Amino acid sequence: MLTDSEIFLIVIGAFILFAIICLLLTIKRIKPGEVGIRTGFGGVKIEKNWMLCLPELHQMQTMDLSAKQLKIELTGNDGVQCADGARADLCAIFYIQIDSEDIEAIKEVASNIGCEKANDPNTFKELFQSKFTAAIHSATARFTKPEIIKDRMTFREEIIQHIGTDLNGYMIADLSVEKLS
Repeated sequence: MLTDSEIFLIVIGAFILFAIICLLLTIKRIKPGEVGIRTGFGGVKIEKNWMLCLPELHQMQTMDLSAKQLKIELTGNDGVQCADGARADLCAIFYIQIDSEDIEAIKEVASNIGCEKANDPNTFKELFQSKFTAAIHSATARFTKPEIIKDRMTFREEIIQHIGTDLNGYMIADLSVEKLS
């Protein structure tokens, strides 16, 4: 027969075990290269490894922080015109990502665009294609075709300078001018 103190210890032990199991079920692991954004009770919280997400109190979404590719091809009638009047076909590949170290940039993308749309490759086309195309045309107008072919790094930097840094929380990780003919 169990004594009252033994029953009390069993009940306390069961309660502690139940609390630990509930806590483990509310911890969400976040994959490498992603960030977890929790909203709800306690405001917005951003984490990279794991996050406590209580049902009914919090909503959690993940956002991919890896670089996404945006390819812009300007050929034929859409080709670019150089400073010397020559027309050229050009293909530029932009690598765009959210700065994983900048919490404010992550919050800006999450609030302005949303986590689901931020993970969609078509979003980059909607957000940046016209701005990047205009920057390519502006930069091309400052160089002759031989100058672009000879010094692609300067041309690349000119395009990035025309784009600027106001990209709604995103940044240009890299730019590659693949084709120029």
